[in-house]
This record gives sequence, structure tokens and C-alpha cells, in this order.
Amino acid sequence: MNASIKREKIYWNRHFHEELLRMKKSGEIFSQYYWMQYHQDLAGAIKDKSKSHKNRTVLELGCGSGKASLLTNLEASYYLVDIAENALQTAEYLSEILGIKKIKTFRRDVFNNKLSPNFFDIVVSIGLIEHYTSPEIIKLCAEINRVIKDQGTIFLGIPNYRSLAYQKANFLKRLDKKFIISKIIPGYRNHSEKPYSESDMRKIFRLSKLNLIETEYVGPWLFVETPKFIIKLSRSFGIDNYFYKNNFLTLYILEKGHR
Repeated sequence: MNASIKREKIYWNRHFHEELLRMKKSGEIFSQYYWMQYHQDLAGAIKDKSKSHKNRTVLELGCGSGKASLLTNLEASYYLVDIAENALQTAEYLSEILGIKKIKTFRRDVFNNKLSPNFFDIVVSIGLIEHYTSPEIIKLCAEINRVIKDQGTIFLGIPNYRSLAYQKANFLKRLDKKFIISKIIPGYRNHSEKPYSESDMRKIFRLSKLNLIETEYVGPWLFVETPKFIIKLSRSFGIDNYFYKNNFLTLYILEKGHR
């Protein structure tokens, strides 16, 4: 196991231990309204761009809680891969809540998932690749290219570095390095994320021989802690339309490339 994978395994095992405890204690899938809105948007985008909603095989790499794939509610068999055991336990718990039966989880290295070639109709990976270097991402894309069917669809999402949520997480990370007391400020801190631009990603996809079809911006453009009524007002009055390029996630929709 290389240093990057070991680092992420330790971090996300701790994170999803806390997340699973929160879900069981509160009985709620989402910790905040922001995340509910984000996942509704993401699920909608994946369903809209998927070529068929029936009898699909769906792979989620670096699945975490599994929300990115499981909440799509596609008629599908789900295969979830993560290196963190607590992430898989969280995904399995979510599948029970949602009543999803056709699910298999694998605690494996995403760079060498050992799954069958040309097997999946849909591959989803959200919030994974930005934690790795460009050569590592190219290696992961090669693995995705190996397992996706010729007519399959790939959804790769990374936090939008222009979003307020990303900027705040970056600011808190820098602040914590200077002031110990700043750690009392609530909110996520970036730990290993890299601010890949769209031009960076297009270059990576070209080198990986993946065909980029479309780019979308998903989720609210506001801070994660923004009150529910403000998020709803922003949508109701069309304010989101002016700031859509600042939405939380940049979602790349791709197809299999041939080497």
C-alpha cells in the first residue's frame, strides 16, 4: 500500500466511524440540508445522463457512504469499492435504510480493484481523485477504462475550487496552522485535496484516453452551513442561475476511450 492510499485510509476510516454513529443516533441520512440538496442534484444528474435506468451494473469507486450511487434509485446491481472498512459499513447501513438488496461491497485499493473487465454500465467516483497526484489519477482512469463497457457512462466529480464551500475549507486549513483556537470553528478542513482546474482535468482525461462528453456543476453554491431557508430562497428566485459555476461539485461525464 503506497503512502497516499494509507493516508486516505486512516483519514476516512475515522471520518466514517463518526458518520455512521451520527446516522444511527439521529436516524437521518444527511447531517445538513445543504448535503440533502447536493445529493438530490447529483442523483438527478447521474440519472439524466445515464443511457438506461434498468438492469444496470453500477460501480462506485472510493464510495465512502455510497450516497453518490445508491441515492440514484436506478434499477441496478451496485458494486461499491473503498479502502476504508468504516466507509463500507456506512454504505451497507445506507443500503438497508433504502431497501437496496443488489449490493456488493469490496475493501480494495481503487487503483487495483480486481473486478472484471468491460463489466459495468456506469462507473461513479465522487470526491476521490482530487486527493491524488496527476500520475495517480491517470492510473485510476486506466482502471476505470478497463472495467467500463464500450457504451458505458463514467461520472467523475471533484469539489469545485471556485465554490464557497471549498474556499472556506481551504481557509480553515490555513487558519488552523496559525491559531490553535481556530479549531473550534465548525466546518470541514481540506486535508489532501488538490485544486485541479477544468483545463487540468481535460489534460488528464486526454492522457488517460477517456472521452469527455460534458461538464456539469452540481449542488448549492453557498457555504455548507447556510440555513435551509436561504438555500431555498436562492433557488426559488433563480439566484443559483447566476452562480452555477460556483456550485459545490464539478461533474465530468465521460465515455470509454480506446487505446
